[in-house]
Amino acid sequence: MVGNVWEWCADWYDKDSYERSPASNPTGPNTGEIRVLRGGSWNNYKKPLRLTHRSYHAPSVRYSLSGFRTVSSVRTKQVGELIGDINEDGIVNIFDLVIAVGSFRKMGTDLVGDVNGDNLVNIFDLVIIAGSFGQLWVSPSTASEIMLTTQ
Repeated sequence: MVGNVWEWCADWYDKDSYERSPASNPTGPNTGEIRVLRGGSWNNYKKPLRLTHRSYHAPSVRYSLSGFRTVSSVRTKQVGELIGDINEDGIVNIFDLVIAVGSFRKMGTDLVGDVNGDNLVNIFDLVIIAGSFGQLWVSPSTASEIMLTTQ
């Protein structure tokens, strides 16, 4: 994703570092005074709007055009462990919450959205679903593939 803000990188800047670095995942020098920024911002034309386009500034410099991206590992579950996947698509997300809200304040057995099993769809069920957002089910055949791409 590019074009929102110039993204700060962990790499220190050295104008000649790519000439001395491996072709795959070059990291730049271990220390320095200037950090790398990548990707361009909302205020750029199309040329810098690429992940391969670099800029640089001192880390103390603040601009409305620069920022950072947060990342997280994928939380995976096996079959039967995924609580809150109401529509059974393999991931707990806002769609599951919307489905549960359709049964809000209803009582009975086998209610869609009753994830805690108390025969009532209430705020407790919605909190459980929302607290599970981002969890996904991974089949054993794809687990190693996903682990490789998220580390």
